[in-house]
This record gives sequence, C-alpha cells and structure tokens, in this order.
Amino acid sequence: MSFSLSGPARALVAGCISAAITLSAASSPASELLALTPADKFVVAATIDDMGTLDPAAAYEFSTAELLHNVYETLLIGGSRDGGDRFLPGLAESWEVSAEGTRHSFRIRTGARFASGNPVTAADAAFSLHRLVQLGMAPASILTQFGFTPDNVTQRITEDGNRLLLDLPAAVAPGLLHAALTATATAVVDRETVLRNAVSGDLGHAWLSRATAGSGPYTLESFSSGFDYVLTARADHWRGPVPLPRVRVHHVPSSTTQRALLQVGLVDVARDLRPGDVAALAQTPEIRVHSGLTGEIMYLAANMGHPVLSDPAVIEAMRWLVDYEGMASMPELRGSRIVHQAFLPRGIAPALEDTPFRLDVARARALLDDAGIAPFEVTLLVRNVEDRITVARALRDSFAQAGITLRITAMSGQEVLTRYRSRSHDLVLEAWIPEYADPHFNAAAFARNPDNSPEAAAAGSLAWRNSYAPGQLGAMVDNAFAMRDDDARDDLYRLVQGEHRSSAPFVIMFQMIEQSAMQTHVTGFSSDGILRRVSFRNVSK
Repeated sequence: MSFSLSGPARALVAGCISAAITLSAASSPASELLALTPADKFVVAATIDDMGTLDPAAAYEFSTAELLHNVYETLLIGGSRDGGDRFLPGLAESWEVSAEGTRHSFRIRTGARFASGNPVTAADAAFSLHRLVQLGMAPASILTQFGFTPDNVTQRITEDGNRLLLDLPAAVAPGLLHAALTATATAVVDRETVLRNAVSGDLGHAWLSRATAGSGPYTLESFSSGFDYVLTARADHWRGPVPLPRVRVHHVPSSTTQRALLQVGLVDVARDLRPGDVAALAQTPEIRVHSGLTGEIMYLAANMGHPVLSDPAVIEAMRWLVDYEGMASMPELRGSRIVHQAFLPRGIAPALEDTPFRLDVARARALLDDAGIAPFEVTLLVRNVEDRITVARALRDSFAQAGITLRITAMSGQEVLTRYRSRSHDLVLEAWIPEYADPHFNAAAFARNPDNSPEAAAAGSLAWRNSYAPGQLGAMVDNAFAMRDDDARDDLYRLVQGEHRSSAPFVIMFQMIEQSAMQTHVTGFSSDGILRRVSFRNVSK
C-alpha cells in the first residue's frame, strides 16, 4: 500500500490518520482499524532521509546499509564473541588462515546465485573486493587498512577454482579481517551484470547507485530517494523462500505520524518513535513494543580548524557543559538512550562503561576563564529529526550558561553528512554505528588520522572530518590492529578510549536504544544488536 496516493485514496489515508489521532487522544482501542496492510507485504515507517548511493562500495549511511543488507550477501556473517561462533558462514562456507597469518582462504559455497541467475563464484568475490579498493570511496578503508591498494589488489586478492585467496602484506588479528568481511561494503556483486552496465571505466558505479546486483534474499523493485523503497523476495534463494514476498519502507520523519499510521494499520512497524508515542502505543493491546540496545552512539564533535574550538580548554569545557543524565531522562528522550562516554559501544568487548563526565557549569567556566576564552558564538549542525533537535536545544541552553552561544542549523541527514565530510562545520551533532563488530572499526574512525591535510579527504575517518591529528593515539590504534592476542588488543583499546575521551574533540554522550512498535501479528522483527540492521527474511505476519 503506497503513501504516494492522490484523489479519494489520499483523502482516505488522511481520514485514517485523523481517526487514529482521535482514538489515541481518547485512549480507545483501535482494533477495528488494524491490519490494513496486505497479507503478503511488510510495511515499515522509518526515518530514511540519510540515503544516498546504493553502491556497496560507496554507501556509508545507516538506512542504506540496511537496504543493502537484504539484497546482498557477504563472505561471512557476524556471530557471537562470547558463548558461540564469532563468525558464521555466508557466501564462504569455510575458511582457513595460514600459520604465519598472512594468507586467508575462503571456499565459496556452491548453489548460491545472483538475482540475474548467474552463479556466485570466487571470481565475483575477487572482483567485488577489487572494485571496493579501486573506486577508493569512503568504505574502501575497510580493505585498504590491510595493505591493499589499487596497484596491488589484483595480485593480492585472487581466486583459485572455488577458493578466494587474500594475501596480506603482514599478519593482523584474524578476527579483525574476518569481521571486516562481514561489512556491507565487502558484499559480493554480480561481476557480469555490473561490468555490462559500466560506463567510462566506472566499474558500474553510476548504475549501482540506483540499482542492485546481489545474491541476497531480496531484489530492489523501486527506490525513491527521500520517500520509499520496495524489495521483492526471491523464490530461488539458496536459503529457501522468505515468509513475506514484498517489503516497503517509507520515509516518515514524524513520530506522531508513525504512531498514527501504526494505529490505523497502514504500517506493520514504526521504527523511529519518541518515548511519549512509545508509551501510548504500549497501552494498545494490538501493538507490541520492542526496545533493544544498539551499537549506535551519539556524539558532539568540534572542527579543530576553527580558531576558538581548536583550544584544548574549550573542548575540555564542553565535556562539562553537557547534561548527560538530564537529557537521557527528559520525557522526549526517556528510554531511547543510555549515557555512554567512550567511542566503543557496550557490546564490543573492551568498551569503557564508566561515565566520568557530568554537567558542571562552574568547572567549565573556570576552564574557559583560565584560558582567557571570551564568550563566543558557533554554529551547531544537526540532522532535522525530532530527537536530535531536542538534544541540540538542550546543548544550546547548557552551553549558554558558560558564555557559548550555539546557533542551531538543521538540515536533512544527507545535507549534514555532505557538509561534515567536507569539514564545513563548526560543531556537529552526529551518530555513528560500526560497519562490523571489531573494536578497530570505531578506533580507526575516532582516533586515527595519518594524513590530516585537506586534500586527504578521508571521509571515512571522523578524526579527519574534525581536523583532528591524534598523534600517539593513532600509533596505539595501529599497534592494536596488528596484535593477534585478543586480550592484549582489548587492553590497548581500553587505554586508547581513556585517553581519547579526555583529549579528543569529541563529546560522546549516549548509546542508543531503538524503540520499535509493531502489530502483534508481526514476528521475527528485531532491530537491536551492534549493527542495528533488520534482516527482513526473518519477518512474518
């Protein structure tokens, strides 16, 4: 059921929404209005204004990653570090690491096919990793960190029959490479189809920006940026058919509207709800609420290229101007986050879970006065969604008490990311979620920046985006990268986090809880977990 309706249909939808709001206000049951979505379609309301290109080798946004997660497959699937297998077979049915730790071999499973009907081969897997490195876009760092370059990647990533071979210049923690191969950017694409649609040597990038060529359980039926996308299930997938043949995800930025659509049965799941709407829906017998801790962290970052924000005293003062507990307990935010102050989220083993900072305006003022910092004004760039605007306004109020005036500039998610990736900001309120569940991913983003020059354009590094040269911290991250002893790696990452949160231009504030509400007939939907991605193949109703 589409929301792009006109005429009488549009009036009907508007009437249903109005009825839901009226029913909600009266605290009346809405059972007679529920289940308007087709039995064979799963309809989702979410905030997806961050979506850009659909090319796995270029996409780096939350919403895009989830779409791609359902239409592509990776060599490995993340498992559990504690009490189970850390990695599970994906398109690779088995794998081996040489004694010296430099050669990694993956046996590609037989029977897997792309949506085109072409079989998935080791040559497709090699091509996919080659193009990720050769295109050199932000996600390329997932592989280039291992020493793969556009010049050597075709020699170091090869195939031998049904085996994919990765020859690393130097040994690294095996779990780190395996974790990287669960990332969406390393998804295996259909080589024949992609090259057939290549233009001017772009390796199919322009075409893949709005099309897909994967082996996943779904194919992309349609995509309208900033509005919706539709997925269609494959009956011939190697894992077997999925329960629901179609999935439609709509961009609905308003929590109130999401709630109304859910109450009248026009959607099966609402994913970005304010606590007040969650509480109201929890009282409706036909609605079930699910809350789960994700790996998403929310942070405030300062561009060190700014003449005032570059002063360490200003950054230190900012840490004491955030009312962490106060915001987390606000009615508008309660239940949607926990206070968290380290760049590794809970759920990744070496994450620091203590919270040393609190609101202390007097301390912040003393730091600024001692450094001779006069009252100043800066712009705070923020995505135009309800919870972030709420946080931005709270920061504006607490910062004002120490003589710092924040001018809030709200934009769409894609507009914020474009400015952030070009260092065109003073302060930015953003969120980050790892692409894979190894501590190196976040450590490299927040605490490693080997080339801080403007021309480096390392869009995947948050340190670079904020003109931050971490110095010795970067060397510590590099050392942890090469360690093959998990315990020693964890200890080093703890040291890096401790130093980072007391010196880097990041004020990490929260770890996010996703609160979703769904019709009670929906089963198999879960959006928690470190990577915060739903696999629609598990959903039924």
